[in-house]
Amino acid sequence: WVLLKAGSDAQAFSTTAVTAKDTGYIPPSLKDEIIAHIDQLGPKESGEVTFKAPETPGEYPFLCSFPAHYMVGMKGVLVVK
Repeated sequence: WVLLKAGSDAQAFSTTAVTAKDTGYIPPSLKDEIIAHIDQLGPKESGEVTFKAPETPGEYPFLCSFPAHYMVGMKGVLVVK
């Protein structure tokens, strides 16, 4: 699970993440777009992250950066009002 800054292109992030296996599918070149993330998890594992929600109203995309997971629907938007 990766939470991106408002205005980030989640699909482009996902496409780049495919090439970042060595860094847990978190592309080093796009780290500045990340607000929070959970390290890669295996089957039946769970994770937790604590972060301060952005104060600026907007839509903040989130996704699973593991290959193909974004394409099958593991994505969404955190709405800050």
